[in-house]
Amino acid sequence: VNAANGQCRADLGTSMPLAKSDFRSAIYNLGGSPTGTASWDSTGKILSLAAGLVLNTTGSSQFKDGSLSAKVKVGATSNGAALAFRGTGGPGAYRGFTYQIDPGAGNKLLIREWIGDGKTEPIVRSFNLPTGTDIRGTNELQIDLDGNNFNAKINGVSVGTGTLPTGSPPYDGTGYGRRSWYGSNNTFSDVKLTPDPPQ
Repeated sequence: VNAANGQCRADLGTSMPLAKSDFRSAIYNLGGSPTGTASWDSTGKILSLAAGLVLNTTGSSQFKDGSLSAKVKVGATSNGAALAFRGTGGPGAYRGFTYQIDPGAGNKLLIREWIGDGKTEPIVRSFNLPTGTDIRGTNELQIDLDGNNFNAKINGVSVGTGTLPTGSPPYDGTGYGRRSWYGSNNTFSDVKLTPDPPQ
């Protein structure tokens, strides 16, 4: 896997490492100007992200259908962390979806739609955490996509299924990444991409 300075980013899992970026070159605030900070730990396996969104860089392998997952640890005072998918756009104009673990929304798992104006983010579906889930612990978020149909999972357990809005124009972006809320400090590791919907 190609990354900055020719280093191999070991946080990418073994399913199929499609990413060719260390995600640091596209940090921005969904609502406006570039912001946020991101850094890898000394092992190169864990990404700390404080505010903003990081997406795969232009020209890297893309993701549309299949499975996207990562281990996520929500910081002690953080309001939420998310996986981003079907994404396009830049600062203030991100268009796509996020699957988020959200203490700020009453300890829920949410699928949100981002319409591209930097501020509108309607909830597509809301799910309860499985009994016994430590929202501040390390949890694996996974979103399986097959066309507009999705299956949201945490720690291998399905919490619900549904259909993504089609959008006008359609949500046909192939960008993917990770998001942290403003004032948060979350960690992400073991990112995995598989190109085909799970059977």
